[in-house]
Amino acid sequence: MKLKEQELAGRLKKGETPCVVLLFGAEQGRIARQAQALSLWALGGDADADFDAESFQAGELKDDDAISRFSSSLRALPFLAPRRLVRLKEAHTLPAAAREELKLYLKDPADSTLLLITAGELEAKNAVRKTVEGMDAGWAAPFYPLEGAAFTQWIEQTLRASGFAPERDALELLTELLTGDTRAAEPELEKLKNYVGEPGPVLVSDVAAVVSNASLHSGFELVAQLVAGNAPAALNTMARLWEHDAEPIPLLGLIAARIRRIAIAQTLLAEGAQPKSIAGKLRIFWKEQDAFFAQCRQLSPRLLAAALEQCLEADKGLKGMDGRPPEQVMESLVMALASLFGARGRPQSGSGSSRRG
Repeated sequence: MKLKEQELAGRLKKGETPCVVLLFGAEQGRIARQAQALSLWALGGDADADFDAESFQAGELKDDDAISRFSSSLRALPFLAPRRLVRLKEAHTLPAAAREELKLYLKDPADSTLLLITAGELEAKNAVRKTVEGMDAGWAAPFYPLEGAAFTQWIEQTLRASGFAPERDALELLTELLTGDTRAAEPELEKLKNYVGEPGPVLVSDVAAVVSNASLHSGFELVAQLVAGNAPAALNTMARLWEHDAEPIPLLGLIAARIRRIAIAQTLLAEGAQPKSIAGKLRIFWKEQDAFFAQCRQLSPRLLAAALEQCLEADKGLKGMDGRPPEQVMESLVMALASLFGARGRPQSGSGSSRRG
């Protein structure tokens, strides 16, 4: 059956016992935490994972022997735990033969086993997803990246759980610098807590000193250079980012998020909303608001749509679909966006702007 992320814990508390749980989506951080909670529930406090738990990488189930071991594990009885736990990781990479074997098992799953399947993004027509969603004893829950206020709330809750109280501007800056993937954000929040030291207030200066330098150093500068069409400066900034071990996916997220926010702000402005209200709604860091609304005036919806298409292609490249190294994918994106945005100020061929009469 289809469930929301928030429904999983409640159903377990009610005593419901699924035979199969599928957790899938782009938000791997929350998937990992939910998988850990389900594993503890399945095994109980006194279980020995060496006897009652087994884990398989979907992409490795390529030959008959590997598929047979997987099938046997699913049908084995628990030794000490209330039920046996079998993990199937990265199910989006499952080979065809193993997928058919899994579909057969899902028709008659073992009551004494919890098959916990985790995966990246799965289309609605994916065979495993469709099968689990149609099972009474199967739960399928998607995990989407947190955006906007939801991501800000997660950041605040994560910090406050350890006794740290971020000020408003610090939260806004964290939301801008980090991405909706909590797995990528958690290490940066740990660095921030270590920098601040004792639990207490977290200032915007703390965030600027730690997170921006550690993860997305000069990220705002890069976006501004791209929007200005300044390719040489943007490439120099990219070089500094690599020197500071910036991760390509969060960096792409920062660029795409900025473009999406500009597009949303343009729509709201056209509907008569005031800039102050828009800045609050989109959680634009106050020091960035003048530059942000200047970009809203400079860029056309057509350019923004084309820029988001470029970001989508880069996302595919970072997932290995074109075989290029991540740094090359991002540098190509920088060149493409700088060229795209830079072209807005150049006269079009045949536009009548030539000096020749």
